[in-house]
Order: sequence, then C-alpha cells, then structure tokens
Amino acid sequence: MKLEATTTSNGRPAKPASAIGVLDALREHRRFVMCAHENPDCDVLASGFALGLALKSLGKEVTYFL
Repeated sequence: MKLEATTTSNGRPAKPASAIGVLDALREHRRFVMCAHENPDCDVLASGFALGLALKSLGKEVTYFL
C-alpha cells in the first residue's frame, strides 16, 4: 500500500492511515500491556518504559510483561 504525501488545510502533513489507527487505539483504550521480544536490548526496554510512562500520565493503566 502506497501512502501519498498530502497536506491538511493548515499546510501541515496529513497523518498516514496507520498512524491514525494507532492514535485512535491509544485514545480509546484504558488498559495496556507492554511486552517485548525475547532477549530485549536497552532500546526496547527504554522505549517501552517511556511509552508506558506517557500512557500513565494520560490516566491509562499499564502492565509490563517480559
């Protein structure tokens, strides 16, 4: 699937459809489980932890599972 680069009425780039779906899921759901692949490296752990903190700051419930 090829996404075209388009702009909104204010001149900013439009978000791809897949980004809209992720944003909708983050807004709609209250509970999240953060998990990583086997033998995670520091980048995986840090980015998962950071996303979990951001979700918690929005009042979401986050569980970490490794």
